[in-house]
Amino acid sequence: MREESQKECSSKNSSLEVIKEVLPALRVSSSPILFKKQVSSLNELKIVDMVLAEDNQQKSLILLSKEDHTLLIDEICLLIIDLQKFFDTKRSMDEEQIVEIAEMIVGEYRNLYVLDLAFCFKQGKLGKYGKVYDRLDGGIILDWVREWDNKRVNMIIDRRESEHRQYKSWGGGGSRSSEQTLKNYFNKSK
Repeated sequence: MREESQKECSSKNSSLEVIKEVLPALRVSSSPILFKKQVSSLNELKIVDMVLAEDNQQKSLILLSKEDHTLLIDEICLLIIDLQKFFDTKRSMDEEQIVEIAEMIVGEYRNLYVLDLAFCFKQGKLGKYGKVYDRLDGGIILDWVREWDNKRVNMIIDRRESEHRQYKSWGGGGSRSSEQTLKNYFNKSK
């Protein structure tokens, strides 16, 4: 029993070592632990803030794909593998299925960031998209990403519309008050 436990632990360590070698490729963070902490601290509003920030350093999936498509697919595959391990379903997806899902995500959701995907998967783990009944496949994962993408886009639109309304309420929609004052001054002088 103890020997099995040691083998299991050493296999976990060796897979952890592989992940440590590959995860720094996640251009989001320099270590798997930091990346997981960054993801765990995210919420929907923080992601929208990040997307709309003028100094946003994140690159969308399409930009990352242009830089190194293979590396991006590997990063997304690692996120999917982590998700699959979390749910520990009876039947796991094979490498070909995982790569296909990663390719579909990059093809369909090019505007998202790797952090978006990690956040989406975190939400899935928390049950925000419904329960996983011993089945995790491409359809479920793509539904989650679609749902997150729709919510993200709607939140960004709502934020922009709110900013626009606020700008207009401050007089941004008409002429500036200093211009009005000058016009009034010159009209009185005549």
